Amino acid sequence: MEKELNLQPTVSEYGKVMAGIRELIPEHNAKKILVVCEEWFQNILSHSGATKIRVHMKRDGDELTVVFTDDGKQFDPTTYQSDREFEDFDLGGMGLSMMKEITVVMEYQRVEEKNQLRLVFRV
Repeated sequence: MEKELNLQPTVSEYGKVMAGIRELIPEHNAKKILVVCEEWFQNILSHSGATKIRVHMKRDGDELTVVFTDDGKQFDPTTYQSDREFEDFDLGGMGLSMMKEITVVMEYQRVEEKNQLRLVFRV
């Protein structure tokens, strides 16, 4: 089962991502996946300057792969490392660490002037 979305970089478009994920996996497995995807979507909106976002979702057995592609400025979240403990974070700044913890695979590449982040989850 697969789904592909072409989105504008606006907060209201995230609802389409949520709906797509919920079509592919049971609701009781979706919460952590939705949190990670929302975190990345918000990072794109807040920091990349993207004008287009593509989200490809594919369910294969007990795995869900979500690939975000955007035309914003280059940023590789897989290289982010923090030596701070959870309690040391302000309200912001925990998102990338949380994403790494929840995903099975988190891979980034820059392809044709686009950011591509591949996230794999167990469902």
